[in-house]
Amino acid sequence: MNDPNHAIRWLKRAWRPVVVAALLSAALAPAARPAYADTALTTGEIAVGPNPRAMAINPVTNKVYVASSGSNLTVIDIATNTASAVTVGEGQRAVAVNPVTNRVYVARYHQASHNLVVIDGATDTVAAVVAVGIEPIAVAVNPVTDKIYVANELSDNVTVIDGTTNTPTTVDLYPSAAPNAVAINPVTDKIYVANQAGAVTVIDGANNTTTTVGTGSAPVAVAVNPVTNKIYVANRGDGSVTRIDGTTNATKDIWVGTTPFALVVNPVTNKVYVANFDS
Repeated sequence: MNDPNHAIRWLKRAWRPVVVAALLSAALAPAARPAYADTALTTGEIAVGPNPRAMAINPVTNKVYVASSGSNLTVIDIATNTASAVTVGEGQRAVAVNPVTNRVYVARYHQASHNLVVIDGATDTVAAVVAVGIEPIAVAVNPVTDKIYVANELSDNVTVIDGTTNTPTTVDLYPSAAPNAVAINPVTDKIYVANQAGAVTVIDGANNTTTTVGTGSAPVAVAVNPVTNKIYVANRGDGSVTRIDGTTNATKDIWVGTTPFALVVNPVTNKVYVANFDS
């Protein structure tokens, strides 16, 4: 399962539909299109739970999962735009999908309950509930190894869950790390955890050993380009994005807008998009 060639083949299969769709869209678009500045492009609205705060999509089943502060996870069928609900408990913080196994993972905490809810995407029912660390705030899935990684903000650790057995393992970070974001490179089987204390912890998925890489101030988001093996970290404290070389862990700071709060990477075009909260 850790064979890099297998991971690369999986990535190519996963991205091929995206590339084809983009090419078809470009080919079928009219030669000239009117400007849509300040024009709403909303095609409809779907009611979800209160205070929606995270979402994930399964491109295989064509379903979207929306986490909220309420007790229900909203499941949206993209083909029909109809919604259903799965009861997982209050305090949902993050959601991730494994499109290979069709499992959905919801990190939540409410009062004394801190866990990861596992949902069977075929039936949209709860398959398991796994105890994790204190205040799980982020979750990511490696579909190649079928491992799930949960960042626990107040216990300064990451819970690693075997997707086959739902068995958890704890990877300790360092005191006051306050992890709040996690991303995975499925090709190298490296996991990148952004810690608010000012660093990224790199976890080797093969043996759960860790390496600490310094970043800018107060990192809040992390994204990976598995094609170039570059990792990007948004640092809300100083208006920068730290780029990490996945091979050497060397870093370079790139200055962006004020309070960068989120970022995404397009591995096809090798472009990174940063949302600046106060710009």
